[in-house]
Amino acid sequence: MAVDRAQVGQFVKELLKHGTPDWVRFPEDYRAMVQEWEAKTREDLLAECRAYRHEDQDILSDVESRRCNPIRASEFMQKLRDAGVKCFSHASTLEDGSASLFCLTPYGSEPKPMASIQVPMMWEWSTIRLDPNTKLPTGFRDIGWRSAELSLIRHGVLTEDEAHRIFGRPRVSRVSKVWRQQLHAIRNGGHRNAA
Repeated sequence: MAVDRAQVGQFVKELLKHGTPDWVRFPEDYRAMVQEWEAKTREDLLAECRAYRHEDQDILSDVESRRCNPIRASEFMQKLRDAGVKCFSHASTLEDGSASLFCLTPYGSEPKPMASIQVPMMWEWSTIRLDPNTKLPTGFRDIGWRSAELSLIRHGVLTEDEAHRIFGRPRVSRVSKVWRQQLHAIRNGGHRNAA
């Protein structure tokens, strides 16, 4: 496409008819204004993000305290099978080492997805990953076997007593706080799935 010099000249004359624009004469001022706007926008974003923080995310993201009592996923599955739970796992298409745990529930004859498990090994407690900029949870760093156990209780595959008999009771500590709260909610009528 050919450039029409007359049209370009006319456009430039129209642009400059009131003199050279400030953004051309004072580029540093405009650059500073853009930097201030970016800083204010980031500050506002971080203030909004604080409202979405999980109240216990400092506990849930503490890798050192949550990485304890590891078991292989195959051992976890075998403990369930030894207790009479009909279950299997299916590898995820994601490359994060996760798999889906399927079990027969007391409410049906078809296996239902219960939880994600981590293959080949799981720590006792799940750990969340935090975004380095916003400090908001972005997913799991580790999927703990206690999370899968809690899901089995929630879906009615195991009772609380059966789960404690198979996997033992967790130590009462800061690390088990959220798990115990969720178990309490299930025990008192909340978060129980019928299927």
